[in-house]
Amino acid sequence: MKWDFCKYKAYNYCKMKPLIYFFFITCFFLPNYVLGQEKPTATIKSEDIAYCITNKQNVTIRVEFDKGEPPYSFEYKINENYYYHDGGGNINNNWFEWTISPSETSNITLLEVFDQNYPATEPTEPDGDLSPYRGGSDLIYGSMEVRVDTMPVVNAGPDDDICGYTYTLAGEVTGRTDKIWWSYPNTDGTFNDSTSLAAVFTGSESDDYLIALNANNGECYAYDEIEIELKGRPTGELTETDPYEFCSTDGTAHTLPVEVNLTGVSDFTYTLKDTEGNITQSFNALNENDTQLIPVSQSGTFTLNSIEDGQGCFAEAKDMQGSRMAIDVKPIVFAGDDVTSNCGPTYQLAAYKSDITTGKWTSSTSAITFTDDTKHNSLATATFNASDIYKDATLRWTETTTDELKCASYDEINIRYVKLPSLTQKSVSNDIICENKSTTLSFDITGNFPCTLHYNLDGASLSKIFNSTEEQLTIAGTDLEIGDNNLNITNITDDYGCNSPLNLSQKIVVDQMPLANAGPDTVVCGKMVNLEAVPSLGISGWMPAKGLFSEADDPHASFTANNTGTLHLVWKETNGACSDTDTVQVVFFDAPFPVKDTNDTLLIYAAKSVELPAWPLEVGIGQWSIIEPNVSGASISNPTLHNASLSNLTNQQVYKLQWKAVLEAAPENCREKTYEVIVDSRPMLAPTGISPDGDGINDELKILGAKENSQLAVFNKQGKLVFKTNAFHNAFNWKGTDQNGSTLPRGTYYYVYQDDERTVKNYLIIRY
Repeated sequence: MKWDFCKYKAYNYCKMKPLIYFFFITCFFLPNYVLGQEKPTATIKSEDIAYCITNKQNVTIRVEFDKGEPPYSFEYKINENYYYHDGGGNINNNWFEWTISPSETSNITLLEVFDQNYPATEPTEPDGDLSPYRGGSDLIYGSMEVRVDTMPVVNAGPDDDICGYTYTLAGEVTGRTDKIWWSYPNTDGTFNDSTSLAAVFTGSESDDYLIALNANNGECYAYDEIEIELKGRPTGELTETDPYEFCSTDGTAHTLPVEVNLTGVSDFTYTLKDTEGNITQSFNALNENDTQLIPVSQSGTFTLNSIEDGQGCFAEAKDMQGSRMAIDVKPIVFAGDDVTSNCGPTYQLAAYKSDITTGKWTSSTSAITFTDDTKHNSLATATFNASDIYKDATLRWTETTTDELKCASYDEINIRYVKLPSLTQKSVSNDIICENKSTTLSFDITGNFPCTLHYNLDGASLSKIFNSTEEQLTIAGTDLEIGDNNLNITNITDDYGCNSPLNLSQKIVVDQMPLANAGPDTVVCGKMVNLEAVPSLGISGWMPAKGLFSEADDPHASFTANNTGTLHLVWKETNGACSDTDTVQVVFFDAPFPVKDTNDTLLIYAAKSVELPAWPLEVGIGQWSIIEPNVSGASISNPTLHNASLSNLTNQQVYKLQWKAVLEAAPENCREKTYEVIVDSRPMLAPTGISPDGDGINDELKILGAKENSQLAVFNKQGKLVFKTNAFHNAFNWKGTDQNGSTLPRGTYYYVYQDDERTVKNYLIIRY
C-alpha cells in the first residue's frame, strides 16, 4: 500500500515542497557549474630517434596542449633529471618545441602541465618529492626516446703468413654490438663461419688476402683489416708402381729404386717410411723429379713420410700419394710353435707348407727320426735312454722355392719329449686293519717329479703328490668304511702334466674297534669279587691275574684273589684286527671267608632236625644263632660249626637263623659278614595224583617228608597190590608202574606209606 505523507499530518511539508526543490538545485548544482574549470592536457608528439655517438645531433621535442587557459608551462624529466619550461612565459599557442643534444641515451617524459587556472607553485615545505612544483594538471601523454649508440672497437689481429690454404682468425671486438662478421671482397676465399671471431678462412691458392672484421652497434659501424699470406704446401707422388722382387737369403745386398715427383717451391727435402713405420734418411731434391735407391732386406711397402719445400712448408698426408713395394720372395716358413712338454716319444709335426716350394725336416740330435722328412706333417719320434726322463730337440723345417731364384728359408721348433711317468706297487703293509690304524702301500716311481697319483677310494676321487722314486701311500682306517673297501689306482701325472693310465686295485678290510668296559672300580671285603664288565662286540675275556676267575670269558665272572690288596683286572675285547682293553681296580681287604652272599630258605617236611648249610670258613670264626622265634624249643648243636644241626623242630613253624663270621684283625667295614637261613618246618605232604606222561611235570610220586628206606604199597580199586617197595624216600622216582615196571592204566588207586614214626594212607589218581 502506498502511503500518502501529505494526507496524514504533513500538510506544511506538502505546501513547501516546490520551494525545497528550488533551494536544493541552487545550493548544490549551480556552484559546481560556475566553479568547475577544465584541467589542461599535454602530449609529446615527437617520434623516437637514434644516432651514433660519433654523429651527435640536436633533437627537437614538440609538445601539444589541449584545453586549459594559456599561457602554458610544464615540468618534464630526462632520465632521472627534472626540468621546468615555460617558454619565457610566452607559450600561448597549443604547441611548443625546444632542442636538446644528449651524449647518452635519454628518455623524455612529462610530469605536469600548468596554465592560467592551474599555475605552478613551489611547496613551502619539502615533502620528499623530487619535483619542485605543485598545482598543475597530471593529464599528460606520450614519451620520447633518444638512443645514442656507442662505437665498437674492432681489432682484426696482426698481419700474418702461414703454410697451407687455411688460416684461423683471432679477431677482438669490445663494446656493445648487435652484429659481427668477417668479409673478403673477392670470391676466391671462404669462411667456415663468418660471424665467429675465430672463423677459419680458406683460400683457393697461395696468395695474399686482405680480410676485414666488421661490427655494428645500432647506428654505429666499425671495421679493421688483416693481411694474410697463404703460402700453400708441397705435394709428392711415388711414380714407379711395379713391385720389386728379391731373395733376402741369397747373400746379396738389394736396393729398391724409388722415383718421386714433387710440386711446390724448391728446394725440397723429403723422407720415406716402410710398412713398419721405420723412417729413412732425409733426401734433398733440387728439381721436381728425383730418384733414390733404398736398401731392403725384407718385404715392405715404402710411402712418402714427409716433404718440406723451400718456404719451410710441409706437405699434408693427403697430398703424399703413391707407394713402392719390395717383395722378398723367400718362403714364409712356420715350423710350428715350440712345445715345452710333449708327453711320450712321438710328436705329430704341423709345419706350414707353401704350394710353390719343396721342404725338408732335419734334427739337432740323432735321437729323432722322421717317418718322412719331406712331409710337413711328418711324425717325429724320440728314442729315450734308460736314464732319460725327458729329451730336448730342435727340429728345422727348410723350404725352397721352385722358381729360378731357388730362394730358401727355414724355421725351427723346439720340442721337449717327456718320458711318461710309471708306477709299480711293491707291497701293502696290511690288507686287514682296525679302524683306528692305517695301512701303507709302497711304490716304485719314474717320471718328472713331483708326480701326482690319482686314485678312487670307495667312489671318492683322491690324489697324492710324490717327490721321489720310492714312495708310500698311507690309508687311514678312519677314512674308510667298516668292512670291505676297494682302492683303485687310476693314473699318475708328472710335473709336465703327462699322464699314464693305471689299473691297480687293492682290497682293504676295516674291522670295527670294540669298546672295552671292565666295569666300575670297587672295594670288597675278602678275596672274592663279582665283576661287571660290559661286552660290546667280538671275542672278549679277562686277562690272567693273581687269582682265579670262575669263567675267564664271562663278563660277570667272579674272581677270587690269591691275596688281599689292590689288583688291576684287565678286560680285553678283540674284533678281527682290532682290540681294546679296559682295567678295573679292585681292592681286596681281609675279611671272613668264604661267606655266602645270598640267603637261603630250607623247606623240610615231617622232620625234627635239619643240617644248616653255611660254607666252612677258611678265614675267621663263625657262630650260628636263632633270631626268630625268640622262644621255640629248637636248639643248635655246636653252633660254631658251619653245618651245625638245628633240632627239636615243630611242624608248621618258621625259624630264622643267622651265621655270623668274624675276623677281628680285618678293617672295621670288613670285620663281620652274615648269612641268613629261613627254615620252614612243615608236616608230611602226600599228593593225590600224578600224570606220568613224560612232560616233566608231576611225572613222579613224591611224598615230602619221607624217610630213607620207608615202605610204599599201591593198590587198585579191587584192593589188589600192584606195586610195593621197602626203599622209598624223597628222591624215589615211582612213575605209576606195576611191580614189573609196566605202566598202570589211568584211574584211581590207593597207597600206604609207612616209616618208623608214622603210617599215611591216601588215594592216588593216575592220568596221562
